[in-house]
Formats: sequence, structure tokens, C-alpha cells
Amino acid sequence: MMIRQSKKLFLGLLSLLAVFVIAGCVRNQALDKNANNVQQTQKENNPSTLTGEWESVDELESLQKAFFFKGVQPLTFGRFIEAFKDFKMKLKVDGDYATISYKEDVEPFAKAFYSIAKDKDKYTEDEFVKMLFGAQTEFASTFKKYTVSMDEKTGIYSYAAKGTIDEQEKKSHLP
Repeated sequence: MMIRQSKKLFLGLLSLLAVFVIAGCVRNQALDKNANNVQQTQKENNPSTLTGEWESVDELESLQKAFFFKGVQPLTFGRFIEAFKDFKMKLKVDGDYATISYKEDVEPFAKAFYSIAKDKDKYTEDEFVKMLFGAQTEFASTFKKYTVSMDEKTGIYSYAAKGTIDEQEKKSHLP
């Protein structure tokens, strides 16, 4: 008698479990069809969801890590970081092509660099800044794959790199 009741209970629970599994599968199929329809509609309406101009954030934090000098006085480090406070990189996406660029006034950096220069008694601040601008111009001329320039009159350093975007692979390639 006990075995018979156990079998009924087991079969009842098994039937209930089967109902839940079947109901769950039917619901997931409906959700999958809706999701596929939404994705297909989005692709038809907007072939490249990345198209547009993008501005990166948190550059100052990255620059703090890149320019952290060991043994530099906190005030000097603060001057360097302050020199880059307005630094912003931009990414422009047009279909499968991308361009990353920035323009930066390097005069505040040059002045901060002058404040810690070992040979600053040999140059005035203006001479040092002009010398650094000249070095930046020479450095910019070495780039072959990128568009890099230094305007010595305004102190604006410009950089641009062109590349491609592969949305299938979810990767960008900037040489």
C-alpha cells in the first residue's frame, strides 16, 4: 500500500515537472523570436550602431598612471596633471571606418616641465617652451602611419589615426 502511494506521488511530481519544463520552453521560444525580430529591425533601421562622434572619458586618470614619476614632489606632479586637465580624445565612426584624434595645447605641459628642468638656469621659460615646441615638431615629423603635427605658433599638438571597425568580430583596428 505504501509503495502504491509513493508511486502516485512520484508520478504526480514528475507530471508537474514536465508541465513546468514544457511551459518554460514555450515561453523562451516566444522571447527568442521577439528578441530576433527586435535585432533584425534595429539592423535594418541602423546598419552601424556605432556611427557618429564619440568622446572618451577618464583620460586624466590614465594620464596620472602614465606620468606618475617616482620621487617627484606632489606639487610638481600636480602641475603635470593640471596641464592635461582638458585633454579629450575623440573617435569618429563612419560605417566600417574609424578615426581617433586629439588636439592638445602643450604649453601648460611645457611650463610645468620647465619648473622641474635641471638646466633651467640656461634658458628663460619662453626659450624653453620654444625649444620644446621645436622638439615636438621634429618628433611629429617621424610619424608615417598617422597624421601628427605641431603648430609652434599656437602650441597645439594634433594627432589622428585612421582605422577600421569590424562589428562581426566586435573589434577596431587602428594601425
